[in-house]
Amino acid sequence: MPPKDVVGDPTDPSGTLRPNLPPEPTFGTHFDPMPCPEFDYRIALPATVDRHSPIDIFDLFFTLEQMRILVENTNKRGPFHEIGPRNARVLEWKDASVEELYAYLGILIYMGLHPENDIDQYWCVDVDNQPSHGPVRTSMARDRWKQISQAFHIAGKGQSVFEKV
Repeated sequence: MPPKDVVGDPTDPSGTLRPNLPPEPTFGTHFDPMPCPEFDYRIALPATVDRHSPIDIFDLFFTLEQMRILVENTNKRGPFHEIGPRNARVLEWKDASVEELYAYLGILIYMGLHPENDIDQYWCVDVDNQPSHGPVRTSMARDRWKQISQAFHIAGKGQSVFEKV
């Protein structure tokens, strides 16, 4: 028996409950928008940053030193992570580089902007039946991306994430 402060939802007879609250009062036809102060819509980047370079803008968040730390920590874990037995060459860990980690993170950001149901769809070559994700396919092989993804680590064992990164 449900508590008195909830009732069954008539749109879901399988048992969803909703709060037993009175209906909202009616609203008038008058609307006052929230005041929004005027401001300059100019993007304020440091003079040394090329606003047309995604890498320059990305470097504002992750410096080269921080990227090297990420590469170092990822490479420490890399030999211990294998992706399935597709072929023997893929299973061998090759140390990642800063450039490769830029590509890995770029693909990760791209995946957030262009979601798919399955990771493998980003490397699909059947462009007649699937969306084409050329930037992903040309940046890094699928198996290498998965390998880095399994080994990716921000801090070393026993370190705080906030020490250097």
